[in-house]
Amino acid sequence: MKERIIELLRDNPDYTKQDLMEVLEKASGTIKEHIRHLQKEGRLERIGGRKEGHWKVSEESVKGDPPSQCLRRDKRVKGELKNGMASPVECLRR
Repeated sequence: MKERIIELLRDNPDYTKQDLMEVLEKASGTIKEHIRHLQKEGRLERIGGRKEGHWKVSEESVKGDPPSQCLRRDKRVKGELKNGMASPVECLRR
């Protein structure tokens, strides 16, 4: 979900949370939670106010660097530790 939000906001920085809700067909609370996490991770920033502002996606997110939660060392994939990293599929499910 977070990766999809990043893609949408990279292509449409003027999107509002309402726009994201409509495109992703998710509830307001879900969108707000994911945006809050992305901002906390430093992957997304709001420039300006909610009416006249826009979203800025960090360069690291654009280059495709994995989100920090995908680097957990305790993540197991099919019961085995995979070099301390979760599979891309597991990361996208969060």
